[in-house]
Amino acid sequence: MRKKVSVTIDQKICDKGKELGLNLSKISENAIKACIDAIESINQPKQPFSIDAFQEKRVMAGPMGFEPTTFSLEG
Repeated sequence: MRKKVSVTIDQKICDKGKELGLNLSKISENAIKACIDAIESINQPKQPFSIDAFQEKRVMAGPMGFEPTTFSLEG
């Protein structure tokens, strides 16, 4: 369901948006939704740390004992 509302926008911005063919109603709606989503995500409780979730993302470089050698140049 849609609801008709009234907003106040700077005249120059409104004119330029219409000139460019922008749908100011949809842009406004999307911006408000993005703000709501951002605020709600901040207010959600944090998920507890899970070592299992951490280990699933672990990447190994290779078996131990095969680390690359470090060389130094002597001048």
